[in-house]
Amino acid sequence: RRAKLKDLDKRLEETLRQHEEKWERTIAEIRAQIEAQGQSSKAARGLERKAARLEREAREEWDAQVLETLGEPESADSGAQDRVKAAPAVGDRVRVQDLSTPGTVSSLLDDDHLQVEVGRLRMRVRKDEVRVLGSASVPPAFSKSRVSGKVEVSDTVDAPAEINVIGSTAEEACEQVDKFLDQAYLAGRARLRIIHGHGKGILRTSLHEMFTSHPHVEKFYSAPPNEGGAGATIVELKV
Repeated sequence: RRAKLKDLDKRLEETLRQHEEKWERTIAEIRAQIEAQGQSSKAARGLERKAARLEREAREEWDAQVLETLGEPESADSGAQDRVKAAPAVGDRVRVQDLSTPGTVSSLLDDDHLQVEVGRLRMRVRKDEVRVLGSASVPPAFSKSRVSGKVEVSDTVDAPAEINVIGSTAEEACEQVDKFLDQAYLAGRARLRIIHGHGKGILRTSLHEMFTSHPHVEKFYSAPPNEGGAGATIVELKV
């Protein structure tokens, strides 16, 4: 198992290196477009969306490599428990043995095993195969269901289901919602509510324009009356 994890770590480094090179080329292309078209604000938002897409591709490739490389955990030797220096708890930040990417303990499966989340991947490992990096700062079940002004995400895999951008400028709202969509997509959210208010419809128009070309958005529409009506927009993400 240790050999498998070392091999996985090397492959992850290579994957990240390749995506970093791809990202540098993308930045150069976008900067050239900005200079040629003079559309700094719009191009910057496009740059952020491409960054999110490349990050998602790297995560998906990482997940696939982990699933391909890891098998069922092997039994540890009888004295392995003696090597445990700190008992991991749900919410703790940990590092899996021979794996450089840290993860978070999502659940304790039994006396010897626990579940660790690395990115969007869930791994079943033995307690003596992890080292605690830091204790949980908030209860693991805690999550934000409403966000106002800026995106806040709990330490769990859940992401907020809605964001309130009332009072923001159109540019601020687009930036906040763009980041919110990226985080919700990575967390596996399928349906979101964007609260922009009625007003003169400036926020609604700007956000709808962004949704039209956003890579994570499958479709969007005005919220039903019991969820805000025209003062909010429901966004369904690609899953």
